[in-house]
Formats: sequence, C-alpha cells, structure tokens
Amino acid sequence: MSKGARLLIMLALVAMMPLAGCGLDLRPLFGGGQSGAPPSGPEPAATRRASGGGAAVGTAGVSIWISLVPPMAQAGDEVVLMGQGFAPEEEITLAILRSDGQVLVPGFNIYQADGLGNLPTTRLRMPSNLTAGEYLLEARGGVSQRAVQFRFWVRGNAGSVELTRTSGAPGDRFSLTAAGFAPGERVVVFFEGHGNDPLTALSADVEGSVWADNLRIPFVQPGDYDLILLGQLSQVRSAKSFRVSAFQPVLILNAETLSPNAAVSVFGYGFAPSEEVDVYLDGQNAKPVALQTDSAGHLAYHNALKLPNVLMTKNTVVARGKRSQQEARTDFQYGPGLPSVELSDYFGSPGARLTLAGQGFRSRERVEVFLGDPGAGKKLLSVRADDNGNLSPGETFNLPEDLPVGSVRLSVVGEVNRGALTLRFDILPWAPEVVLSPASGLPGTAVYFDCHGFAAKEEVRVYLGDPSSQPITSVTTDGQGSLSRAGPLRIPDGARGRLSFYFVGGRSGAKTQAGFSVNASHS
Repeated sequence: MSKGARLLIMLALVAMMPLAGCGLDLRPLFGGGQSGAPPSGPEPAATRRASGGGAAVGTAGVSIWISLVPPMAQAGDEVVLMGQGFAPEEEITLAILRSDGQVLVPGFNIYQADGLGNLPTTRLRMPSNLTAGEYLLEARGGVSQRAVQFRFWVRGNAGSVELTRTSGAPGDRFSLTAAGFAPGERVVVFFEGHGNDPLTALSADVEGSVWADNLRIPFVQPGDYDLILLGQLSQVRSAKSFRVSAFQPVLILNAETLSPNAAVSVFGYGFAPSEEVDVYLDGQNAKPVALQTDSAGHLAYHNALKLPNVLMTKNTVVARGKRSQQEARTDFQYGPGLPSVELSDYFGSPGARLTLAGQGFRSRERVEVFLGDPGAGKKLLSVRADDNGNLSPGETFNLPEDLPVGSVRLSVVGEVNRGALTLRFDILPWAPEVVLSPASGLPGTAVYFDCHGFAAKEEVRVYLGDPSSQPITSVTTDGQGSLSRAGPLRIPDGARGRLSFYFVGGRSGAKTQAGFSVNASHS
C-alpha cells in the first residue's frame, strides 16, 4: 500500500476515534495482512464472517480483509471502504446481507483490485432503503472466489425524540421514545446544564431505539432546558426542548366559614412530591403543624389544624413547602355556632364522586347540597340529619362531568337554618393512569391492565400504536372511573421493540398511554 493511501486511512481513522469502542480491529490496516501476489488459480470459497465490530478473516490460510470507516452510519451516508488479499486485478463484487447471513442486496457494487490484490480505498454510499439494524458487507473476488464479510450497523434518523409532555414542575412524570442510536449501545438521558446527574441510562435495541416510562423531572430552577439523549458509542446526540415550571401550590380548607376551636381539615395540590409542609394560622404564634405530601404532591389531612378560641373576621391559613420553598394561602371567615361539614376530597376530575359528612344540624332536619348558590344552582344531594343532628357517614353524590377546569362552589343548606355553608372544590384536568402487567415479554404475551382517573362507568377504548386507528378492544370503568386486572391484551406475533397502547375515555376524552417492551426471542 502506498504512503499516500496509508495517510488517507489514518485521517479517516482519526475522524472515527469516538467509535473505537465498537471493537474495530485496526491491525490489518498497518501491516500484518498479506500483500503481494496470492497463489495462482481459484481458491475454495470458504467465507468467514467478521467476528467483532470490524475484524474479518477470509479464506483459510489467506490474509484477506475489508473494512468500513466508520462501521456505523445512516442509510444513504458515504463511508470509506478498503481491503486487501484478493487476486491481482480481479473484479470484486459487494453484497449486503442481513445479520443472519441472508442476502439482502446482491451485487450492488463492483470494484477492481489493483496489481497487488488490494481493494483501493474508495468512498461507498450506503443504500438509502436500509432500515436501522445490524448487517454484513460481503466482498467476493470473481477469479479467486475469495470472500470476506464485515459487520456494520445502520442507525436511524437522529433527533427523533418523542415525549409524553414537554413541560412540568420538578417531580412530574413523563415518558420518552427515541431512535437513531447504535444497536445495543448505552444512551444517557439528562437535562443540559444539570451537572453530571443523568435521569437514566438506557440500552438501545437491535434497531437503535430506546424508551423509558415514568421518568421524573429533576429539581432544577424553573426555565427552559434541553433534554439530551447521548449515545455513548455513536456519540449521536438528540435534544428536545423542555420547560420546567415553578411549583404552584394550592391550599383548600374544609369550609370557607369556620368557628373558633374548630378542627380544620387541610387539602392541597401542586406541592413537591413527598415534601414536608408547615401549616399554620397566619398572625398567630402557634407552632406550625408538619404535614407530608404524597408522591403526587397532594395534601389530604382531616382535622389537621386546631383553631384558637379567638378569631378575626377574616383569617388566613398558610402552607409552606420546605423543599419547594413555595407557599399557598387561603382565607376563611369567622362564623360562630355554625354546623360543621366536610367532603371526602376538595379537588379532582370532572364527575368526581364525593362523600359528605357533617354535624351540628337540627335534629332530623333536611340538608341539601347545591352546585353554586342555594335554589339557583343544581341540587346534588338531599339527606336528612339523624336525631343528634349528624349526617350519616357515606352520603355520596357525583359532580357533573361537564364542569370546566377551575374552582366551583358548593352550598350546604339546612331547612331550619337557611344560612348556607360554602365549600370550594377545584376541578382539575383529566389525568388517567394505566399500569400494564407484565410490561415486557415475548410476542403472544397476555397483558392485563389496571387503570384509574377516567369518568365513572364510561367506555374506555384501547388502541395499539395509533389512537386514530380502530380500537383493539374496549372496557367499561366502575363507579370510580377505575378498572382492576382488565384484559387480556395479546402482543401480536412478529412484534418487536416497543409497543404503545393508548387508552381513551369515550365520554371524558381522557387519554393516556402505556408502553410494552417486546423481548427478543432466543428460540
């Protein structure tokens, strides 16, 4: 090989240094391969396959090799081809095979060896119709019938990242899918500028795709970030814009008018997940009550705060998150001698099913609940107090499903004392969740699912891959908008990679998706 050719090869190898981890054997390029005229006459066509990312050995007893630089590229890209060990000036035919040896593109290029049997260094354009995955490039001499194979990879289009959400507060969950990486390589996911603490590390499948469910937005300052996926072997870098918002906590009390010495129930949302929250009456020197949010950043504590025996006409309760450093405030009015009422919850989706409890009414008086002002609003519940003026536990009613997102007022009125107690309920967007069991397996696997957060007794349609296609099945939720161990869904024969199941409520329009990973069969 001439000095000029060796220099070109060295430059090409410098350009591919980030890919050195692929296992490419560089020794044949700098000596060690047989040069000069090979033995005369045809030789047995015992083809040997590349055993690693690049090393290849040809017919037994003959030093023959080919190489692509880099050994991984996109379909339609140009790569550098080189080789040696063929008969002088014979035609060399290239073919592309699947990784299992099946010929895919026969005789797509023909070259001529030089007088020493070397394949001149040249640029080769990959066929544009190759899909992502692993392939073999075979070179066969027309006279000698010497043949050798080189393993290479085609990656998908970089930058194809899909997220289930592109904004949210720290702690919120999201899922992602992406393609264009090297098959089997490690892909690190992180928010750019967020130190060296990755969200997760994924392993690309045989087609260079990755996916992850239930990732959490990290605790970073509010602002715009790039979510980065970086292939550790290919150095493919994909990015998606992501907006991290500040926490916006909301605090709700069990009623908007309260009496001195009352035990107040505290409800809230929008705090950081699993953070400690100090709750106290503003302007008082009493020690705050320490409460804990759940994994969704919600508060729901009955009889959490005891009011003093002296109140102002207007009073404020404060809840301050220790981790988020955000606070929520809500006011209530002084109202001595009023009945005490409480809902099972104070925020939720349209159509929420609520339970009403209460005490302090007149014996056997009728108590009614209205949406909005008494008389003018829709009556939601009518019950009678017992002999002691208490409402029996378990008095339930449903909010209308067509209520818009925002705050609504509920009025609770006794027939003897027509003064209304006002309760606040916040309507939140539909947020259904589905969990598959199992979440991975072989084609043919029976998959069951649990779900909640849909409308009560509504039809939920299930789609595979495309929510605009025909549903593969439908189920009906219970009175709470939930289902337990529904199914089964069958994973289709021949499925591979990641499958997305979409679940859509027929009345509510609530929509969510869950992913299933198809494992490679080893049969």
